Amino acid sequence: MIRQLVRRAVPVPVARVRRVAQVHLEANRPALVMLYAVPPLWSVAAHIGLLHHLLFAADDRSPTTRAALAFVQADFTAIGITVLYWIAAEAGWRILLLSLVVGCLVGPGAGLCVAWVVRERDMASVLGAQGTCTHHDKDR
Repeated sequence: MIRQLVRRAVPVPVARVRRVAQVHLEANRPALVMLYAVPPLWSVAAHIGLLHHLLFAADDRSPTTRAALAFVQADFTAIGITVLYWIAAEAGWRILLLSLVVGCLVGPGAGLCVAWVVRERDMASVLGAQGTCTHHDKDR
């Protein structure tokens, strides 16, 4: 059924694109807007669906699924604690705090990325101040 709907829907946009002389995104503002608008819209829809499911759907998981999810949660927690320990040991408590704040605001991956970038920037400034050769100096 979905395949039939897609087959019926695809010829319409394809016919519209063939009528346009320029098919580059820069020349076609509606196509550019749709390209960059679709992922955030799907993300919002997924979050709404998740919240609806969490709040209103009955718990119909099997005991095996519950046990597997408990294992995944324990594994995720151990990985998170290990990453936080690594940040604290390698970068210090200020970068750890920054990572936690950013992680709470925009997600744990972003928090880790910010911690990594700030740590690398700090390490580069320390190495530059000491006059230590870095791998970037070898190309010069």
